[in-house]
Amino acid sequence: MHHADDTTALTPPTVAWTSTDYAIRSLIYASISKEILTIVLMPGATAHAIWTAEGLFHDNKASRDLAFEDDFRNTVPGDLSVLTYSQCLKTLTNELTDVG
Repeated sequence: MHHADDTTALTPPTVAWTSTDYAIRSLIYASISKEILTIVLMPGATAHAIWTAEGLFHDNKASRDLAFEDDFRNTVPGDLSVLTYSQCLKTLTNELTDVG
């Protein structure tokens, strides 16, 4: 169906294509935060246009990695219980892993 690329730009959309494109856009809109939704919500946008707008957010990978690593290194137990401290470190580890 080629909804994530622009190969359909050469042919007029069919009813089936439009329906599938709507479903994909709905899934994307439902899975992002409200702040990002206001950025990518464009009247008449196709799933491809929304998907490629997501590329705007890949450039901050390095800064996110540094921020999570800094948080991890500077996390101290303080008054936290061992369980809470361990959960905090586990969350930061997962976030570092997700950034890549």
